[in-house]
Amino acid sequence: TALSVVIVGASGDLAKKKTYPALWELFRDGHIPKDVIMVGYARSAKEDSAFRSHLRPYLESKAQGQDKLLSEFLERCWYRRGQYDSVEAFAAVAEELT
Repeated sequence: TALSVVIVGASGDLAKKKTYPALWELFRDGHIPKDVIMVGYARSAKEDSAFRSHLRPYLESKAQGQDKLLSEFLERCWYRRGQYDSVEAFAAVAEELT
């Protein structure tokens, strides 16, 4: 993967209302590679599919009928759980991305 983005605090309000919508717009407009991986990292327990469902309502208003592209974007959004002070948890994310 040419680009990986780790969003710390991904289950929070700022991420769903600002960070992910901004990443969606960059993806939609071709300003970041289509093979980008965006890893949401937070303490809350979530599976990837539940995390994508959590994000979708905040992105649909900006999708403007581009449902297929939005689905492609959401497939690039992963979620990993860990403590913010855990070197091991961050190392596991880094290992997965390499």
